[in-house]
Amino acid sequence: MVEPDLVKGWLAPGDMTAPVAGRLPGGVYEIHMQGDELFVTRGEYREIVPDEELVFTWCCSALDFREALATVGLKDRDGGTKLSLERCR
Repeated sequence: MVEPDLVKGWLAPGDMTAPVAGRLPGGVYEIHMQGDELFVTRGEYREIVPDEELVFTWCCSALDFREALATVGLKDRDGGTKLSLERCR
């Protein structure tokens, strides 16, 4: 879930870029969304449980970089994957 190409695929699709993508707890990521303006999203990975859970901070230039905490959970379900997302703060 935190490999740079995967981060780009699910957090920065299309013409967006992910110039920084750490891979370990404590690692940072940054995403650039360019339209009429440049929006920057960045954060830090807090917890990584491969194929199960990712906990990370999320802050965006459009929101004055107020930090939120997000948890993404993955579970096997009926031959597929159930994704849950929780955002705090």
